[in-house]
Amino acid sequence: MTACTLEEKWQPYMVAPLVSFFGGLVLLLPFRLVWSGCREKRREALTGLTDTQNRLTAMRTCAENVLIGNSVFSKVVLILFRILDIVIIVVYLTEANMFDPQKRDECGPVLHDRLQLFWLCLMCVNTVRFFIKFLAAHDKCLMWMDIYSVVDHLTIIPTFVGAYLDRNWLALRFLVVVQILKIPNTLQIIHVLRDRNQIRIARAICIVFTVWFLGAGMIFILENNGDPFHNYGNGQALHFGECFYYILITLTTIGYGDISPKTVLGRVFIVAIVVFALAMFGSLIPELGKAIASRDRYRSGYKRSYNRRHVIICGEITFETISTVVRNFIHEDSAVQNVDIVIIDKDKPSTELQAFFRRRFNDVTYIRGSVIDIPTLQLAKARQAAAVFILTNRNSPNQDEEDSVNIMRATAVKNLSSDIRIIIQLHRHQNKEQLLNIPGWSWQKQDGDEVICISELEMAIMAQNCLAPGVVTIFSNLICMRSSPSTKDPQWMKDYNYGAGHEIYSQIIEAGNGLIGLTFAEAVEVCFVNFDVLLVAIECEDHRGRSKLKVNPGRRIVLAAGHIGLFIAQDPGKIKKVTNYRQSQKDVKSSQINLVLVKVDDEQPGAQVFTSDEPYSPVEDLFEYLDETAPPAKRESIASTKAEEAASASVSDMFDVSGMFHWCLGQSIEAATLDVESVREFDFSDHVIFILRCDADASGGGDAVVSGGARDFGLYSFVSPLRSSSLPSAALKDIVFYTEVGAVKAEWKNLAHFPRLFIYPKTRALHADLWSLSIHKCSMCIVTSMSGASVIDNAVVDKRTILTTMNILSLQRLEDKINTIGVLTNPELLRKQIAVTRDFPLLALLESEASVPYVDDDDEDDPALPLYLTMPYVCGRVLLASVLDSAVSCAFMNGKALRLIRALATGGEISDLERIMAEGVGIVRRNTLLPDYFRYKRRSSLSLLSLNHGPLEKFQSCTDYGELMVKSLRAYGILCLGIYRLLEEDSKDPGKQTRYVITSPSCSFKLLLSDKVYALKPYQLGTEENSTV
Repeated sequence: MTACTLEEKWQPYMVAPLVSFFGGLVLLLPFRLVWSGCREKRREALTGLTDTQNRLTAMRTCAENVLIGNSVFSKVVLILFRILDIVIIVVYLTEANMFDPQKRDECGPVLHDRLQLFWLCLMCVNTVRFFIKFLAAHDKCLMWMDIYSVVDHLTIIPTFVGAYLDRNWLALRFLVVVQILKIPNTLQIIHVLRDRNQIRIARAICIVFTVWFLGAGMIFILENNGDPFHNYGNGQALHFGECFYYILITLTTIGYGDISPKTVLGRVFIVAIVVFALAMFGSLIPELGKAIASRDRYRSGYKRSYNRRHVIICGEITFETISTVVRNFIHEDSAVQNVDIVIIDKDKPSTELQAFFRRRFNDVTYIRGSVIDIPTLQLAKARQAAAVFILTNRNSPNQDEEDSVNIMRATAVKNLSSDIRIIIQLHRHQNKEQLLNIPGWSWQKQDGDEVICISELEMAIMAQNCLAPGVVTIFSNLICMRSSPSTKDPQWMKDYNYGAGHEIYSQIIEAGNGLIGLTFAEAVEVCFVNFDVLLVAIECEDHRGRSKLKVNPGRRIVLAAGHIGLFIAQDPGKIKKVTNYRQSQKDVKSSQINLVLVKVDDEQPGAQVFTSDEPYSPVEDLFEYLDETAPPAKRESIASTKAEEAASASVSDMFDVSGMFHWCLGQSIEAATLDVESVREFDFSDHVIFILRCDADASGGGDAVVSGGARDFGLYSFVSPLRSSSLPSAALKDIVFYTEVGAVKAEWKNLAHFPRLFIYPKTRALHADLWSLSIHKCSMCIVTSMSGASVIDNAVVDKRTILTTMNILSLQRLEDKINTIGVLTNPELLRKQIAVTRDFPLLALLESEASVPYVDDDDEDDPALPLYLTMPYVCGRVLLASVLDSAVSCAFMNGKALRLIRALATGGEISDLERIMAEGVGIVRRNTLLPDYFRYKRRSSLSLLSLNHGPLEKFQSCTDYGELMVKSLRAYGILCLGIYRLLEEDSKDPGKQTRYVITSPSCSFKLLLSDKVYALKPYQLGTEENSTV
């Protein structure tokens, strides 16, 4: 090594990289020409490669795999290379800040300076990277002339020359910033940048920064060193930061003048870079602006926060559905806290949704894309999601097609990860079977996948409203979380609000709890009297180890550790008190507890004591009989023990093969269709009128055909709860479908074996038809509609339902009734009868919340009132389909609550019914197999009981609701759920006796003689005691 002198020696640093670069080209160009000329010979000799050539090919493939980014290892290597580039730039900036203009070409010792030694090590690593690139390149010549290779020559070679000369020369090291241009490509390979606009913006930013940095580095060297032709004497001392600042104000054409170049080379460079930069920025800035303007703000992914979960909502995304689903999450009583909402939809959000997102920007993220697209699910971090909600379009003209799309969405989510929990909405219950074929679908495990069938649930709820008018409000309030009452509200609204604030909670009964060892009825008394908590059902395992839900099992169930109680309560705090209840607390309220814990007298009139602690399920025997692998003795026993009973059974006592429904011989749709003459002969009374208004497309008429014929309205789900075997045959109500025959025809095969069903097609004016059907004597009139075409304007989606409802309300005006039926011979008798039955029991199924005021003919509600406080909702005259959107969040927060809602609405366990329907037996066959099916009929049914007659008549002396609860539960096993109270007790007009619903009043709530009670009534009560009003 030559001795270090103080002379300027820039020549070796410039000559060495030029020699290496051009020398390499001199070697590579002839080799490339020879190699190209021998291409054909190489192909012929390809099979005769030597071991050395094979090794070279393998090395090139390996080097190519390292740089291509297809594997995790290669992606890590690329990330490390970019980190290396950043470290090199940082080291250069550190050296530039330590630069002393008086020691421009500073003599050593280089190898004893830690910073210089670190730089030398970095250049060694850069050399290895250069050779890996060279080895991986297919065209060595092009790689050699690549801009990045030229930069490597100008930075690596001078470093080694400086180490040899024992000198530190910064001149060309600033060129390392060119490697920054590789960052966008690397980010694209590792999937950080996905969108085209993101890539364009990143590249533009890197280009601007690189030009800026290169200009600052060049000015830094030229101004600090001076012109060589002026013997380096005309320079000026500038720090790198000052050069950075000068280039910025120059390229932006501001030019303050506080800094200016002194050297000739510096001035020439500034002129050149300004011309170049203006030309470059002239094309780059518009492109950058266009990329930013076209950037979709909804393409960014979800950023997960610490200690927060998130759920994904996809499918039918509208302001109504999203606000309904999110409402339960933000409620104060919500059992799920710290949950973010991620919404995926292919379209941009509407103006209403954008305003909603601005209000909820902290916990709502909107992503444009498709759930079927895996990258979109990855943006939403679907693998870490607590659940995925798939919503359906309730107004879709093709239900099967809409269900198929939702099932495909569920398949895509399960394909990403089978552990993701899915809660999906479907239209038709028949399509549930397709979900079972999805790999990873797990609906049986705890917090497993859930299916919410819209038509099934809403029809079942409407059916229960026929048995207990107004109970639809209880269902709606239990599904949707409501706020607490205001102190300024009138008393009736306070009472209603108290009930509306109840939700369903589930709690495991742990060892040591004071409820263990009590019968279900005793546990109900303890919970209600002490904690104002209503125990409705128990979930436990049967003898086969399967989970079973027991709704009001009375004294047949003794609570044990591990049972899960389902409670109706105001807030989670009361449930916590039940959880902490211990045996030692039984003396806290001595007077009340003594009332609660007295054993029921077996000789008490009306008391029914059952010794079986496991209710019988004929469904299990049914499947054993149908299973050919079952023991022959078992099959013969089932058949023979039932044959004699089946032979003597009357028609009114016939049941279907499952024992769940009343059954009759199948009748044709023509036989069930009534005309004007035949409907007068029937003289219907205490019946159900189901008005279904639909257009030609929906009913299967006209030119359009939906799903190969008439549309499926889910009428089976409406009829089956009204034909439940838990109802005595004398309590069955006639059901008259007032609609086009084509609307029922597609479903008649599922309805033909239900007794006492009739169809009355529209023949005349609506008023005349309804009077022919004795609407003034019906127990309930259901009004709904269906359109065969897609509804664009939600404001008119309920137009048919609203118009029909308004027509029915007009019938309640005495003058209209008299004029309509003026042909009758006894108008005075008619006038008297109408005065008694002026308010028709009416229930309208509405899609839009804006349609609710039209159901109230005395519309005196304040427009600012929340929907659930309007009179039609409070009185149980409307069922909103949007309630089923809240059922999605309800199922997520407490799947057992949705299970209880289904059991109450359908009148039995959905799982049993679905197994029967899946086997294809359903209700088309009569029960001739199962022994002792009476025990399966021991299911409680919803009823509305009067305090003036019926089983509760003997409890008229009860002043408090808690006293009525305890006495009715002990005497008959009746579990009270709520009160149906007159809005104006002193009303003189019997036609204006409007009632409102109070869900589970407190124990001290004062009763009125005019009150009616919602109750779960056991089957054993005779029909003479079952009077419902």
